Amino acid sequence: MPGLKKHGVELKTEADGRMFPTTNNSQTIIDCFLSLAKRNAIEIKLSAEVEKIEKVSNHFIVSTKETYHAKKILVATGGYNKPENYEWLKDLGHEIIKPIPSLYL
Repeated sequence: MPGLKKHGVELKTEADGRMFPTTNNSQTIIDCFLSLAKRNAIEIKLSAEVEKIEKVSNHFIVSTKETYHAKKILVATGGYNKPENYEWLKDLGHEIIKPIPSLYL
């Protein structure tokens, strides 16, 4: 992942093929992402259950208790072994490749 290296995060390949920071601490990745979000004025909403996501022409409408409009969204579903977490993404036209666990916190 050359993108992470550009931001000061060196990676190594584990024996099972997973990528992990050379610090041996997944917090390194989290800190990098949070720093980039802050630098780019990206607002992160936590514990905001998504009720619906719609694709409308060139943007998304994300409905929680509030409504957001965005050109891009990042979805973190958690629970890789719960297929129901991905059905609504299929409805948006995404192809779902069977997920496997990777980094553990």
